[in-house]
Amino acid sequence: MDYSDYIMTVAVVVGPIAAILIQIWSEKRRSKINRKHSVFKTLISSRKLKDDVEIAKALNMVEVEFYQNHNVISAWRIYLDYLEKESHSLDNSEIKYNMFVEMLYEMAKTLNYNFDQNITKKDSISARFT
Repeated sequence: MDYSDYIMTVAVVVGPIAAILIQIWSEKRRSKINRKHSVFKTLISSRKLKDDVEIAKALNMVEVEFYQNHNVISAWRIYLDYLEKESHSLDNSEIKYNMFVEMLYEMAKTLNYNFDQNITKKDSISARFT
């Protein structure tokens, strides 16, 4: 066997293994991004709802899914700290909503959405049950 036969043997063995490892890495990355999008979509689609179970679940996942993004985690912690201290008066609702929108804005930047904070604040529909 000459030198080219050894190279060919190594390529035949290493090539498929490298392809599988690259595929596994790609799937993990895609899954991580999809989970972030899912949390974001849940929060933004229900941003006008109050006391929704899905919002609570999504808020609990922010720290896990966005753990490497300091701006998102910071906005999330500020919002949760405010919720824990909130006196639930009507005067606080706008402040609370602004903090929530700030967190959404940071998440949108991380996910490469081109959202304006003002659009995020005003462009939504809330269900009204009478």
